[in-house]
Amino acid sequence: MITQTKATIYLSDKRGCTQQDWFRSYHTFNSGVYFEESRKPFGNLREFNDDTLKGGCTVSKYSEEHSCVLLMPVVGTLNYSAETATGAIEPGQVAVISLPKQTRLDITNPYQEELINFLQIRLSVPDTDGPSGIVEFDLDAQHGNRIPFLPAFASIGKYKGRGEDVLFVKDAADSGVFVFVLEGAFEVQNRLLHPRDGLALWHVSEVEYEALSNDAIILLLQVKL
Repeated sequence: MITQTKATIYLSDKRGCTQQDWFRSYHTFNSGVYFEESRKPFGNLREFNDDTLKGGCTVSKYSEEHSCVLLMPVVGTLNYSAETATGAIEPGQVAVISLPKQTRLDITNPYQEELINFLQIRLSVPDTDGPSGIVEFDLDAQHGNRIPFLPAFASIGKYKGRGEDVLFVKDAADSGVFVFVLEGAFEVQNRLLHPRDGLALWHVSEVEYEALSNDAIILLLQVKL
């Protein structure tokens, strides 16, 4: 018996876009830009942006509320600087930054010519005492397994075709799960997702998924509703 869960699919080609000659950002949620349809935040997940930045350039983000920001490089190294943290990260690392209200985060491409691509994920939090620092993971060394890089909150995995897994959700009554496909294709809770597609799921106790291509990469975030 297949149980149909409440869900919203965010197709990659339906995302909002902010673009200049030095910076491009695809927004899964509104993030201050206009959409063909309303895209409200999903629980405390306020932004999920897929950003590309030109060499030698810096983009600044301002936080209007206490936030936890995750920076995840996909292509290239990035430098970041905020009131609470400064550093450099590359693919295989995630910067977790506690950002106080009304403060700025600067993200810089250290290369002169090459573009970089990264995910910028922002969650609202009641205060800025949450986790911070740099988390590392190795998708190739743990191929076929989901890697929790923030326990009980965020995980990532790389799978061969027909590789399957299940995410068990804590506090399902008050939680949702946001799924984002970085590479390849997946079937998630009986829904087909392609590269850079997202899926929001409400009040699920478990999330089943299967890779439909080799070296497919999936990111899962548990959010507060």
